[in-house]
Amino acid sequence: MPNKKQKLPEPSEAFKLSVRQASTNAIQCELCGRTYFNPSTGFDWEEGELEELIAQSEEEPDKYLSLNCDPEWGYIDGKQAVIDCKCNLLSKYENLFWESRRIIAEYFRQRAKQELGKAQESISLSARVSDSVKSSK
Repeated sequence: MPNKKQKLPEPSEAFKLSVRQASTNAIQCELCGRTYFNPSTGFDWEEGELEELIAQSEEEPDKYLSLNCDPEWGYIDGKQAVIDCKCNLLSKYENLFWESRRIIAEYFRQRAKQELGKAQESISLSARVSDSVKSSK
């Protein structure tokens, strides 16, 4: 893993597409704290909201970033993540998932087997209840 001074690689397009859920006029990347906003969007801003974001972007240009398009985002690890955020922290998740793919696949196999067992048990119980209702008529 790169240290804090090294820039993380950008996550792949496939991973970004997998995480992406929506776009909006302004959103904070909860992975790093940066806020992205589109000042030219047709969105109705609350009074002073856009002006405040513009002022903040002038004071802290690496923390408040103005875009020419609506930022896209999704959730990962319970946090909002801006898809094309400069932090590239999504690449850490992508690397974890890819490097752990055999563990993840085995977990999915075991979990699906458990869920199938529970479903078969429910079907059997349902059939017994149905048979019991039919026999009591």
